[in-house]
Amino acid sequence: MAKKVKNKYAICTASIAKTAGTRKRSDWSSAANERYERCKKDLKEMSDTKKDPQHCLIIAVKGMAKALLKRHRTKKAESKKKKAKADKDEGNEAVDQFESVQYKNSYVRKLMETDAEDEKAALEAAPKEDEAKKARAKARAAAYLKKFPPKAAT
Repeated sequence: MAKKVKNKYAICTASIAKTAGTRKRSDWSSAANERYERCKKDLKEMSDTKKDPQHCLIIAVKGMAKALLKRHRTKKAESKKKKAKADKDEGNEAVDQFESVQYKNSYVRKLMETDAEDEKAALEAAPKEDEAKKARAKARAAAYLKKFPPKAAT
């Protein structure tokens, strides 16, 4: 006669524990608990229909394999997303650096152009200032001569 099993859902606990990382159900995520409840339900249905216990085990293992495959695909997709984001961030950083250099170059170019324009304006204004100074000097001299006419030489 076969031994009576104490916990017929032990296979569910063991299979979920591998993916969850612990056998304590209180530490499992909600998704792990849902998988456990599904496994229990499947085992109960199989025992109610009096199917072969090996068949029950195969179905439980298939369920675990599906869960592992889904987890693997999810992690792979997340890894791809992280890599894409890192590549995008790296690209954005390069663009930012390029734009920063371009901005600095354009700023320096503007300063140089402004300095050149100021210098050119100063050079163009210099002769005008000299003419104005000469005109003021002549006016002062004329006013002085008018005020103090020179004495005639005898």
